[in-house]
Amino acid sequence: MKKFVHAIIKTHAPGTAVTDQKIERMLLELFNFHPKGAEKLLNFHQIVVDIHSSAGKATKCLFIENLKGERNEISYIKSVNSMTRSEFVTKGYMVNVERSSDYIIDSLSNFLLTTPALAHRVKDLV
Repeated sequence: MKKFVHAIIKTHAPGTAVTDQKIERMLLELFNFHPKGAEKLLNFHQIVVDIHSSAGKATKCLFIENLKGERNEISYIKSVNSMTRSEFVTKGYMVNVERSSDYIIDSLSNFLLTTPALAHRVKDLV
């Protein structure tokens, strides 16, 4: 899953929004599992790929842009890790995890099918 989202980041130039509605919805489903997802998605406007500098290293990351144009970095890795933790199963979230996971997998598959530059890497990403 992490490799799929990383591939999405790689296909977007810094400063560009994720405009594909299916991919945006898939990412939003994923971000719902982020420990601070609700807070970060407040007043959501769009998802943007941009440069984030941490510890002197600049990397491309996903940002949530709110209606005021303010951007807040959001970690897809934390989202995936939270989604796969057993606490979601033990707290009765299993149905939501399965539904969201199915949607995310379907979205990623469609993304790869419609992105020829990545289609040849499907075996590497799965």
